[in-house]
Amino acid sequence: MYGAGLLVWLYVGLLGSQAAGRTSEEEALYMIAVQAYQDGLWELARDQLQRYLATYPRGARLAEVHYLLGDYFYRKGEYPRAAEHMREALQRTLSETLRDDARYVLGRSQFESGRYQDALRTLQPLIQQGRSGRWYEAALYRTGEAFLHLHDFAGAARTLGQFVEQFPSSEYLEYALYPWATPDSKGMLQSRRCRPSNASCSSFPTAHCGARQSMGWRRP
Repeated sequence: MYGAGLLVWLYVGLLGSQAAGRTSEEEALYMIAVQAYQDGLWELARDQLQRYLATYPRGARLAEVHYLLGDYFYRKGEYPRAAEHMREALQRTLSETLRDDARYVLGRSQFESGRYQDALRTLQPLIQQGRSGRWYEAALYRTGEAFLHLHDFAGAARTLGQFVEQFPSSEYLEYALYPWATPDSKGMLQSRRCRPSNASCSSFPTAHCGARQSMGWRRP
């Protein structure tokens, strides 16, 4: 979802290095890692990136190396390690695009690790960007889910209601509507007087509506 932009940005950096005649061992090791990453040789890329960190602890490419390692561990479902590397990347100089990517992966990794309060704080800047931000939709949805896990039904109702209104055709729509169908959260959400609009429900797949109605969900 974000790999293409990442590789373009990293490759521009590589071409700039080559044009400038920088062919140091440090740069060569980094180039091997990025090429392996681009070719889908994930384990080889990981090994080269970890070797870079061990060999050049003050290297010029630390931000990108931590970013790539964070992406690797995220893809593997090793969320605590992914979060560790993304935090390191964000403490260094990254392009604005990569910073947004790193922040989302960090927030998602925290979410998947059950660190919901941390995820809320991490994702908030992406939500503040509004609909112009490319991670706004996903960050808004994950924030609503985090509120649910924390049993903050007011926050969940506000956030998921906002999500459903703004993204009635989203791939996450079924999951955003699901809390209104589950017995443990439906009453709490509805008590906040926050329900999906008729327009949103109309765009919800008929088969799913039937399934949700059998569980107690009704069109408002």
